[in-house]
Amino acid sequence: MSGALKARFNPRLSAARKEVYTGTARPGEFPRLADVLAGEGGELRYRVEPLDEGRRVHVQAEGSLELSCELSLEVYPQSLEVDSLLEVVASQEEAALLPEEADAVVTENEQLALRELIEDELLLALPLSPRKPGVVLEDYVSLDPESVESVAEPANNAFAILKDLNKPKG
Repeated sequence: MSGALKARFNPRLSAARKEVYTGTARPGEFPRLADVLAGEGGELRYRVEPLDEGRRVHVQAEGSLELSCELSLEVYPQSLEVDSLLEVVASQEEAALLPEEADAVVTENEQLALRELIEDELLLALPLSPRKPGVVLEDYVSLDPESVESVAEPANNAFAILKDLNKPKG
């Protein structure tokens, strides 16, 4: 099945029918992802395939989107690649019983929301601190201790006053 993001699907039924959901989307079509975007450029290709009688879902996505570099504040294209195998469970309690290394997705009335499923995986693939390639910390922050001006501590700061209160009198 290709094209627009289908609203919801039943992984068990989709696996029995051997359905595979593929398509392309603009990054801005994902509401939570849109909150971190710095521009409207980019394109994402996705593929979602229910496996093992619907007990697992294979989510793949790749493409690029525009982020803002946290150092230079310049907008740059960020490549993303997602390849996740998720265990389909009916509740958080069932997810807690899975091995620690397993990633789970919880169904709602035996349904999964395709857009949210892909969006979750894209959000997890984003860099924690977006940096434009070639931008280095040293260009924006001085790491030389001699170049840092010493800041004189005021004589009447709160800690100095407290220290004086603890001194024995006499």
